[in-house]
Amino acid sequence: MSFTYVITETERENLPDGTYRQKMTSIEEKVSSYQGEMSSYIEVKWEILFPLEYKGRVETDTFYVGHSDAKRANTAKWKFSELCKQMTGLKTGAALNTGEMIGKEADVTVQNNTSEKNGKVYQNVINRVLVTTQTNSQITPTDPYDKEKTHKVLEIAGFQLPTTPTPSALPLNDEVPF
Repeated sequence: MSFTYVITETERENLPDGTYRQKMTSIEEKVSSYQGEMSSYIEVKWEILFPLEYKGRVETDTFYVGHSDAKRANTAKWKFSELCKQMTGLKTGAALNTGEMIGKEADVTVQNNTSEKNGKVYQNVINRVLVTTQTNSQITPTDPYDKEKTHKVLEIAGFQLPTTPTPSALPLNDEVPF
Protein backbone atom coordinates (compact mmCIF):
# COMPACT_ATOMS: atom_id res chain seq x y z
CA MET A 1 0.00 0.00 0.00
CA SER A 2 1.41 3.38 -1.00
CA PHE A 3 0.81 6.57 0.95
CA THR A 4 2.60 8.78 -1.57
CA TYR A 5 -0.40 11.03 -2.11
CA VAL A 6 -1.57 11.29 1.50
CA ILE A 7 -1.74 14.93 2.51
CA THR A 8 -0.53 15.64 6.03
CA GLU A 9 -2.18 18.18 8.32
CA THR A 10 0.60 20.72 7.71
CA GLU A 11 0.48 20.37 3.90
CA ARG A 12 -3.28 20.77 3.60
CA GLU A 13 -4.67 24.07 2.36
CA ASN A 14 -6.96 26.13 4.55
CA LEU A 15 -10.64 26.12 3.75
CA PRO A 16 -11.71 29.14 1.71
CA ASP A 17 -13.47 31.87 3.71
CA GLY A 18 -17.09 30.86 4.17
CA THR A 19 -19.59 28.86 6.21
CA TYR A 20 -19.44 25.09 6.53
CA ARG A 21 -21.92 22.64 8.08
CA GLN A 22 -19.86 20.53 10.49
CA LYS A 23 -20.55 17.72 12.95
CA MET A 24 -18.53 17.43 16.16
CA THR A 25 -16.94 13.97 16.24
CA SER A 26 -14.69 14.05 19.33
CA ILE A 27 -13.41 16.05 22.27
CA GLU A 28 -10.21 14.95 23.98
CA GLU A 29 -8.00 16.41 26.67
CA LYS A 30 -4.36 15.84 25.74
CA VAL A 31 -0.93 16.62 27.11
CA SER A 32 1.94 17.91 25.04
CA SER A 33 5.56 18.65 25.63
CA TYR A 34 6.92 21.73 23.93
CA GLN A 35 10.51 22.73 24.59
CA GLY A 36 10.55 20.57 27.69
CA GLU A 37 7.37 22.06 29.18
CA MET A 38 4.32 19.89 29.76
CA SER A 39 0.96 21.49 29.09
CA SER A 40 -2.58 20.30 28.56
CA TYR A 41 -4.91 21.19 25.73
CA ILE A 42 -8.35 20.27 24.49
CA GLU A 43 -8.71 18.98 20.95
CA VAL A 44 -12.12 19.14 19.25
CA LYS A 45 -12.59 17.38 15.90
CA TRP A 46 -15.27 18.26 13.38
CA GLU A 47 -16.31 16.49 10.18
CA ILE A 48 -17.48 18.70 7.33
CA LEU A 49 -20.91 17.72 6.01
CA PHE A 50 -21.52 20.54 3.54
CA PRO A 51 -20.52 21.87 1.00
CA LEU A 52 -20.10 18.51 -0.69
CA GLU A 53 -16.64 19.28 -2.13
CA TYR A 54 -15.30 19.23 1.46
CA LYS A 55 -17.59 16.47 2.82
CA GLY A 56 -15.71 14.10 5.09
CA ARG A 57 -12.78 16.43 5.69
CA VAL A 58 -11.84 16.63 9.37
CA GLU A 59 -11.07 19.99 10.97
CA THR A 60 -9.51 20.40 14.41
CA ASP A 61 -9.94 23.14 17.01
CA THR A 62 -7.24 23.22 19.67
CA PHE A 63 -7.64 25.04 22.98
CA TYR A 64 -4.36 25.39 24.93
CA VAL A 65 -6.01 25.61 28.36
CA GLY A 66 -2.83 24.56 30.19
CA HIS A 67 -0.48 26.94 28.40
CA SER A 68 2.42 28.26 30.51
CA ASP A 69 1.50 31.82 29.55
CA ALA A 70 -1.48 32.65 31.82
CA LYS A 71 -2.96 35.12 29.32
CA ARG A 72 -2.98 32.52 26.54
CA ALA A 73 -4.38 29.87 28.88
CA ASN A 74 -7.21 32.19 29.99
CA THR A 75 -8.02 33.09 26.38
CA ALA A 76 -8.16 29.37 25.49
CA LYS A 77 -10.43 28.64 28.47
CA TRP A 78 -12.73 31.50 27.47
CA LYS A 79 -12.88 30.29 23.84
CA PHE A 80 -13.62 26.69 24.92
CA SER A 81 -16.28 27.99 27.31
CA GLU A 82 -17.89 29.93 24.43
CA LEU A 83 -17.86 26.77 22.28
CA CYS A 84 -19.61 24.84 25.07
CA LYS A 85 -22.23 27.57 25.47
CA GLN A 86 -22.85 27.67 21.72
CA MET A 87 -23.20 23.89 21.43
CA THR A 88 -25.19 23.14 24.60
CA GLY A 89 -26.75 26.36 25.86
CA LEU A 90 -24.67 25.84 29.00
CA LYS A 91 -24.86 28.63 31.55
CA THR A 92 -21.80 29.96 33.37
CA GLY A 93 -20.98 27.81 36.40
CA ALA A 94 -23.06 24.81 35.24
CA ALA A 95 -21.55 21.32 35.03
CA LEU A 96 -20.38 20.30 31.56
CA ASN A 97 -20.87 16.90 29.99
CA THR A 98 -18.79 17.04 26.80
CA GLY A 99 -20.51 13.85 25.58
CA GLU A 100 -23.65 15.94 24.98
CA MET A 101 -21.81 17.87 22.28
CA ILE A 102 -20.62 14.86 20.26
CA GLY A 103 -22.71 14.43 17.11
CA LYS A 104 -24.16 17.95 17.20
CA GLU A 105 -24.00 20.00 14.03
CA ALA A 106 -23.09 23.63 13.60
CA ASP A 107 -22.71 26.11 10.79
CA VAL A 108 -19.12 27.24 11.23
CA THR A 109 -17.84 30.40 9.54
CA VAL A 110 -14.10 30.53 8.90
CA GLN A 111 -11.92 33.39 7.80
CA ASN A 112 -8.25 33.27 6.78
CA ASN A 113 -5.97 35.94 8.22
CA THR A 114 -2.31 36.64 7.56
CA SER A 115 -0.08 36.98 10.60
CA GLU A 116 1.87 40.22 10.75
CA LYS A 117 4.47 38.41 12.85
CA ASN A 118 5.48 35.62 10.44
CA GLY A 119 3.43 36.14 7.25
CA LYS A 120 1.65 32.76 7.59
CA VAL A 121 -2.04 32.48 6.77
CA TYR A 122 -4.10 31.11 9.65
CA GLN A 123 -7.65 29.82 9.47
CA ASN A 124 -9.85 31.30 12.20
CA VAL A 125 -13.36 30.35 13.29
CA ILE A 126 -15.26 33.63 13.53
CA ASN A 127 -18.77 32.30 14.14
CA ARG A 128 -20.43 29.05 15.12
CA VAL A 129 -24.20 28.51 15.14
CA LEU A 130 -25.76 25.32 16.47
CA VAL A 131 -28.04 23.61 13.97
CA THR A 132 -31.20 22.40 15.68
CA THR A 133 -32.05 18.73 15.34
CA GLN A 134 -34.14 18.01 12.30
CA THR A 135 -36.42 15.11 11.52
CA ASN A 136 -36.57 13.48 8.11
CA SER A 137 -39.81 15.30 7.36
CA GLN A 138 -38.18 18.70 7.64
CA ILE A 139 -36.70 20.59 4.74
CA THR A 140 -32.97 21.18 4.95
CA PRO A 141 -31.31 24.21 3.36
CA THR A 142 -29.90 22.05 0.58
CA ASP A 143 -33.29 20.60 -0.44
CA PRO A 144 -34.87 22.04 -3.54
CA TYR A 145 -38.26 23.54 -2.75
CA ASP A 146 -40.88 20.81 -2.73
CA LYS A 147 -44.41 22.20 -2.42
CA GLU A 148 -45.96 18.84 -1.53
CA LYS A 149 -43.36 18.16 1.18
CA THR A 150 -43.89 21.63 2.64
CA HIS A 151 -47.67 21.06 2.81
CA LYS A 152 -47.18 17.70 4.58
CA VAL A 153 -44.78 19.20 7.13
CA LEU A 154 -47.19 22.06 7.87
CA GLU A 155 -50.14 19.65 8.20
CA ILE A 156 -48.16 17.50 10.66
CA ALA A 157 -47.42 20.68 12.64
CA GLY A 158 -51.16 21.40 12.77
CA PHE A 159 -51.33 24.26 10.29
CA GLN A 160 -54.11 24.43 7.76
CA LEU A 161 -53.05 25.99 4.51
CA PRO A 162 -55.35 28.44 2.80
CA THR A 163 -57.03 27.09 -0.28
CA THR A 164 -57.30 28.99 -3.50
CA PRO A 165 -60.91 29.71 -4.43
CA THR A 166 -62.02 28.01 -7.60
CA PRO A 167 -64.07 30.20 -9.91
CA SER A 168 -67.34 28.69 -10.96
CA ALA A 169 -69.38 29.40 -14.06
CA LEU A 170 -72.56 28.82 -12.05
CA PRO A 171 -74.12 31.76 -10.23
CA LEU A 172 -73.95 31.61 -6.46
CA ASN A 173 -77.34 30.71 -4.99
CA ASP A 174 -77.12 30.70 -1.20
CA GLU A 175 -80.64 32.09 -0.98
CA VAL A 176 -79.42 35.22 0.77
CA PRO A 177 -81.04 38.28 -0.83
CA PHE A 178 -78.82 41.23 -1.73
